[in-house]
Amino acid sequence: MEKRPIKALIVEDDPLFLGLLRQMLARVPFAAFDLACCDRLDIALQRLRNEHFDVVLLDLTLPDCHGLQTFTKMHAQAPALPIIILTGVEDDETQALEAVREGAQDYLIKGEIEGKMLARIMRYAIERKQIEQALREREEFFRLISENVTDLIAVLDRTGKRLYNSPSYKNLFDDPGTMRGTDSFVEIHPEDQEKVKRIFQETVATGIGQRTEYRFVSGDGSVRYVESVGSVIKSETGQTNKVVVVSRDMTEHRQAVERLRQSETLYHSLVESLPQNIFRKDLAGRFTFGNQRFCQAVRIPLEQILGKTDFDFYPAELAEKYQEDDRTVLKTGDIFETVEENQPPGGEKIDVHVVKIPIYNAQGQITGIQGIYWDITKQKQAEEALLKTLADLKKSHEDLKAAQMQLIQAAKLESVGTLAAGVAHEVKNPLQTILMGLDYLTRNCPVHEATIGMVLADMRSAVKRADTIVRGLLHFSAAHQPDAKDEDLNAVMAQSLLLTRYELTKSRIVLRGDLASDLPRVRLDKAKMEQVFINLFMNAIHAMPQGGTLTVRTWSKRLARIEEIDERTAGNLKAGDTLVIAEVEDTGTGIPEENLAKIFDPFFTTKPTGVGTGLGLPVTKKIIELHGGTIDIKNGPAGGVQVTVALKAQTMERE
Repeated sequence: MEKRPIKALIVEDDPLFLGLLRQMLARVPFAAFDLACCDRLDIALQRLRNEHFDVVLLDLTLPDCHGLQTFTKMHAQAPALPIIILTGVEDDETQALEAVREGAQDYLIKGEIEGKMLARIMRYAIERKQIEQALREREEFFRLISENVTDLIAVLDRTGKRLYNSPSYKNLFDDPGTMRGTDSFVEIHPEDQEKVKRIFQETVATGIGQRTEYRFVSGDGSVRYVESVGSVIKSETGQTNKVVVVSRDMTEHRQAVERLRQSETLYHSLVESLPQNIFRKDLAGRFTFGNQRFCQAVRIPLEQILGKTDFDFYPAELAEKYQEDDRTVLKTGDIFETVEENQPPGGEKIDVHVVKIPIYNAQGQITGIQGIYWDITKQKQAEEALLKTLADLKKSHEDLKAAQMQLIQAAKLESVGTLAAGVAHEVKNPLQTILMGLDYLTRNCPVHEATIGMVLADMRSAVKRADTIVRGLLHFSAAHQPDAKDEDLNAVMAQSLLLTRYELTKSRIVLRGDLASDLPRVRLDKAKMEQVFINLFMNAIHAMPQGGTLTVRTWSKRLARIEEIDERTAGNLKAGDTLVIAEVEDTGTGIPEENLAKIFDPFFTTKPTGVGTGLGLPVTKKIIELHGGTIDIKNGPAGGVQVTVALKAQTMERE
């Protein structure tokens, strides 16, 4: 018995015959049936749309359709379903043949039907339909393959005549449909024809296909390279009946191979002619190639280099450095470039310029690195020599510039000295006259007028200060050494502030002091240093016309390095000296950057006429330098000006 009943649709309008069919099929011992019945074609077609059946038993004479048209409509509805025609009309062979041609599986006369026979016919019809369907699907499958592959497929008879050519032949010749029956050897290159004919004849004789390569001359006259494999189709007697040839167009492949060969030849020619050392390594750091320059550099032939690593040729620390660079390239895929040391076996250390790049395969995966390097030792030595020469030249230029500035300064100071001498001559006598007048007024003013006495005392002090300044200018221009004694710098600054008290008050300037209590004593000329600080305080006052803050600080420190101060004004200061520092800071407008380099030039001033002479800072700087100290003036980070005076602390016994 079948595992699954045969599901059959019986389309029959005669209930007596339908009952007879049911009885006959029910008695069949080798098959089981699941029968569905309907008496109209339209009902049958509807059931076919909604249900699956293995076979149809169809009466051609129905209430809604007659004759062969009944089968035609049924077959159109279900072309893959086996249909067996049942008819009561005898001796109608014409209709029977036409029905079979149209696709009916069988044509049975109702009066001749027997149960077992009908069961076998139904089973055979189902099997034939399945085989036909499989054949159609296979034919369609191979047709699609044949029409869509790029390979050339040909079926030849025993003599080499073409029975079939795939559509891909159109790329080389005419329409493949016109090639049927033509000689397949005609288009083969004359130089290859004999070889191909011999192989074809051997294939026919032995029934064993062979692989070969040859050339086609295509329709446009160009030569194409093909690779073919033959297979035979044998007849029932075992003889070769047909030969199937599958040819592959290898032209582009051969051209690519040729281009690659030429490219490799050019590459090797280029690599061997370059003056650089070139090598390649695999992922494990083993050398896979080296040009002759590289082999000469390591003094080992290429066959002894291949498969070795850097550790076989270089010192361990260099080899480790080289492989670390390799790992960086393999990890990042980036180009690596550096200047590093290289020491070939038995050679001296040299400086080399190195470039390393990753090597990729066709799938885009990194398979190793390629490196190129060249000796730059002489170039580096030349660069270092050039840099040293430039540095020496720059220092010489700076020294020359400083000397030039000193000469200019000396010339200016010489002019200042000449002017100072004239001023002293012209001013000292009037000052003496004023002092004599003050003495007279002091002796003859009313005693009870205390205010007048104070005014006269202040005037006397101012005249004496003017006389002191004139004398100081003369001493400065003549470069006289100061009359130095051990002094308290805080006291000198306090006295200078006292002398400028009136200007500070008048300008609404707030004074802030931060004077160190344990300040070492300094050997200095008190009068000259008072002149220095008075000048610095007055400059700060003039920079704050709308008022502000004047901050005065002092502290001491040990000079660790001479670079901490301006080397050009360091004088006799040296590392290890103890310095006493005085700082004067204002909140004024600051100094324009373009003027900072000119503030110590004699007669340079930005003050209005009658307010400044341009001698204050040059005189100040000269006095400080005569004391062996330094002065630095710069703009403060928050605005205003910072003036820093550094003097060497006195370490000898006090007088």
